[in-house]
Amino acid sequence: MADSLERNLWSWFKRGTFRCRELDMERVENGVGDGTPDVDGCFEGVSFKIELKTGTITIRENLVRTKFRPMQLPWIKERTRVGGRVFVLLQIGRNRYLVAGKDCHEFKRKDLTLAELEKIAIVSPKCSQMDVLRACAHHPL
Repeated sequence: MADSLERNLWSWFKRGTFRCRELDMERVENGVGDGTPDVDGCFEGVSFKIELKTGTITIRENLVRTKFRPMQLPWIKERTRVGGRVFVLLQIGRNRYLVAGKDCHEFKRKDLTLAELEKIAIVSPKCSQMDVLRACAHHPL
């Protein structure tokens, strides 16, 4: 189920950026290595990677629920440590949250609330595909 939801998130992202001439982007099939993010891109001369995730919110506690494979967060941490531009694009319902690699450790928490996710997200939950793209290339890290 999560795979098809992530495919839908990829389709949404690709659909809104396919005419962008300053963009080279592809979905990475993860035979590359454990933890490697789903999307490799370069926009206006700036390279970045995005891990696509879908999640839910618990009704009573308003907690964020999403799953990462064991090597994904360590990969993001290491790439960010050496200056790489890595992000998680998390879709919950109709909202999308882009989180910079330096803040991805928050996903390890079992008590991450929606309000806390909104604080670390670097674009509006109702963002466009181009908003995500611009943030991946130009948001100060």
